[in-house]
Amino acid sequence: MSAQRDAIDEANAAIGAAVSTLGLPRRLDTVLGEVQRELLDLAEAVDAGRTPARPSAVNRLLAEYSSFEAPSETPTAWDAVSAGYSPAAGLLKLARMVTLRASRSVTGDAAVWLSRLAEALLGAAVHVERRERDLVPFGFCPNAGP
Repeated sequence: MSAQRDAIDEANAAIGAAVSTLGLPRRLDTVLGEVQRELLDLAEAVDAGRTPARPSAVNRLLAEYSSFEAPSETPTAWDAVSAGYSPAAGLLKLARMVTLRASRSVTGDAAVWLSRLAEALLGAAVHVERRERDLVPFGFCPNAGP
C-alpha cells in the first residue's frame, strides 16, 4: 500500500467515526455511506496507478449541503476550526481536515474530488452543529450538577 492510499483510507475512517455516532440526519448518513464506498474505490485506483472513476456521491453530498444551508449561512473560518457542538459535528470537522490533507497527497481528479469532499464535509458539520444547537432545551446546562 502507498502513502496516498493510506491518506485516503484515513479520511474514510474519519468519516466512519462521524457516522458511528448515530447523530447524523438520515439523508446525510446515507450519502456518507455512499461516499465511503467511493473512497474505497478511489484508494484502490490510486494505489494501482489507475485513473479513478468519476465519483457521484460527492456531488450528492454537495447538493445536500446546499439544501441544508441558506446563502447567508456560509461556513466561516470559526466554523471550520471550532470544536463542534456535538460529537458528530466535531468528527465531521476532523474528517474534513483529514480529507483535505489526503487531497494534498494525490494529484489530478483525485485531488479535486477530495478537496470538494472536504468542502462538503464542512458544510455537513455546520448543518449538524446548527441542528443540534436548535434541539437543546432552554435552560439546559451540561456542566450543572444534579
